[in-house]
Amino acid sequence: MPLLWMLKYWKIGALAALVGAALIYRAVLVHQRDAARAEVKTLTEQTGALQESVAAMRQATARQNAAVAALAAKAGADDAAARARETAADRRGAELMMANLKLARRLRGAAIPGDCAGAIRWGNARGPELGTW
Repeated sequence: MPLLWMLKYWKIGALAALVGAALIYRAVLVHQRDAARAEVKTLTEQTGALQESVAAMRQATARQNAAVAALAAKAGADDAAARARETAADRRGAELMMANLKLARRLRGAAIPGDCAGAIRWGNARGPELGTW
């Protein structure tokens, strides 16, 4: 008997199954749409936060680049000043060495008496000159 009933009313059953499948399909689509909208909202918020972070990083990079440029300029100026001091010190050292060489040559050729008392008198007479060494 149920078999006869199913053969007689199969169209209604098929229509009910088709409507049920359409409702289930719509529910799945609505769920997917809502999930996609929520994901878009989350990603939009994250994009805004990341854009703010990028802007802050760009500002920090600009500050750091300016600081590095200032340090490089100061290092260049310090290097130039050190080279100038080194050149002046080299020149002054060469002048002092030449003056002392001249004095040493003069003293080497000086006649220092051979006895102790004569050598002391000679040293006392030239004390200021010898004290400049």
